[in-house]
Amino acid sequence: MRRTALAFGILLCACHPTIDFDLTQSATGTIPRVPPPLPIPPGPVTLTLPIPQLQNINSSNLQGFPSSQTAKDHIQSARAKKITLTVTSPAGRDLSFLTDVTLTISAPGQPTKQFAHLSPFPAATSADLQLDDVDLAPYLKADAFSITPTVTGTPQRQDVAIKADLDLGVTASLF
Repeated sequence: MRRTALAFGILLCACHPTIDFDLTQSATGTIPRVPPPLPIPPGPVTLTLPIPQLQNINSSNLQGFPSSQTAKDHIQSARAKKITLTVTSPAGRDLSFLTDVTLTISAPGQPTKQFAHLSPFPAATSADLQLDDVDLAPYLKADAFSITPTVTGTPQRQDVAIKADLDLGVTASLF
């Protein structure tokens, strides 16, 4: 009986082999400055951080997608593995002016879900976000998906450019 179950399991695996790979995306955005003579509001406020490269993404076009071995409709599961935010300008600026950042993902026919966050931010030029346990597969399988940051912090007198590096771990069935 045990041999039959083992043979059946091996046969099942041979019929539906899978591949694991990482999809990566780097994108940049700028938090606009508060120009003088406007006063800087006290305390944290909602800041704007548009990142156009994270809007209307087709997962087949992301770096790391093995298009010769699988297709996006074969994705079985996907999770964020690492997301890093880094200040790229002005020189010497750190992330401590940020109070809270959340990343949400959306796609047609899917609910918008938070999948990463961080609060508070360190006095460092880069920080890894905390990852929420969200299966991103339904979003990656859609025709297009978007990742939107929601940011609160202290407004600055200079534009602050921020780079986001995303690493998503994916399991998909082979053709």
